Amino acid sequence: MTKDAKGAYPRIYCDQNDRMTEHRYLPTNGTTDDLAALGLTLESAVGLRFELAMRDDDENGRPGDIIGNGTVVIDPEFGFLLEVDEDGFEWRPRPGE
Repeated sequence: MTKDAKGAYPRIYCDQNDRMTEHRYLPTNGTTDDLAALGLTLESAVGLRFELAMRDDDENGRPGDIIGNGTVVIDPEFGFLLEVDEDGFEWRPRPGE
């Protein structure tokens, strides 16, 4: 199975502090704002692929993002959630900052 390249999908906000299950995260206002900028709602984004990202500077203050590919899903217990792929998140420096 070929791993999807990070950056191959539209980027939406995913707060990794709002984890609900092992691979699923609660959408926030930042998520819905990013989806709205793409002309989408949580309902219309179900099943679509996104780059899930959160700003996170490293321990030395170097700007970066925590990024993973995933989809919007409907969880029977929690409702709409962002599901990151099995390979999870990685930290990536933000170029030019």
